[in-house]
Amino acid sequence: MPALSHERLTRQLREGERGGVFFLHGEEDHLKRLAAREVVAAHLDPGTRDFNMDEVRGGEVEAETLASLIQTPPMMAEWRVVVVRDTESLAGSATFRKLLQE
Repeated sequence: MPALSHERLTRQLREGERGGVFFLHGEEDHLKRLAAREVVAAHLDPGTRDFNMDEVRGGEVEAETLASLIQTPPMMAEWRVVVVRDTESLAGSATFRKLLQE
């Protein structure tokens, strides 16, 4: 999938495009945080958000735990969101790479 600007991502979410994996990167941390909030808001109803969202940091989560979170189906909703911050530490993990390939 080609890279999207923040403006284009916002437009697509507003137009109802949902689903997928979003890798938010760039120099401006505030834009990444804003985009993450927009993705979450577009996919989750506030009433079921607590059941369908997890937020973890790459350096603080085991690869197996992250895989389990990602594979957990949504509860009483169409979507489930897993936000992973500080992913740099996962890049060197052979276990994480293997789980991604499965």
